[in-house]
Amino acid sequence: MSVPSSQLKRSTMIGPFPLPPVDDQLRAQARTKSDEWIAFVDPMLRPDVTDPPEFAVQGGYHVDANGVLSGRYHINPRYHPTEQRAGMKFANGLELTLWRVLNGFNPLGTLADSFYHAELYAYAEYPNDDRILVVADPENPALSLLPVCTSQQFNPWQYTRAVEGHAIFGMMGNTDVVVDINPGSRLPLRMSISALYGLINEKTPHLREIIANERNRRQ
Repeated sequence: MSVPSSQLKRSTMIGPFPLPPVDDQLRAQARTKSDEWIAFVDPMLRPDVTDPPEFAVQGGYHVDANGVLSGRYHINPRYHPTEQRAGMKFANGLELTLWRVLNGFNPLGTLADSFYHAELYAYAEYPNDDRILVVADPENPALSLLPVCTSQQFNPWQYTRAVEGHAIFGMMGNTDVVVDINPGSRLPLRMSISALYGLINEKTPHLREIIANERNRRQ
């Protein structure tokens, strides 16, 4: 997925709405309830589980006192899908957050914070290559890409070098370089580094200060 950088906010959701659509079957179920929630849980959870843990709940719709869907809904930002539901095993918190963002459970601001604290693996041309390589997009040579993967399970290259997210922000937070996360995988995202960097300044201004201090020390 490629995210356009215009008018992004920390609350911006790029994934699809993750709850089942309202239909006649759901309305009929609502008529059997009063001032309750119709909850949806991980589809791979055992059907006999009557009190699922919070992390297994995807969210739900509210039913008013008359048994009518009130229009209120809740999406659980802490939903942790089973490995079967996600189609993968997450190697770290960044991968879980990225999955949540791509599937409508987390906003982009959560990704910005997680990216800042994460260790990623950047494309390298040879062993012990300590450069952070920016390459041209083969399909759009005017576009500069920083290819990275979130763990070795998504590594398509022979060589990589470890790099922390805050270091990427420090080096490229004011450029037009696009971070190409997990290219060609089941968990891909392309987004302007400057746009992602810009999302940390509303709720986490201390991150910007730390990055500025690191940049000043290198100059």
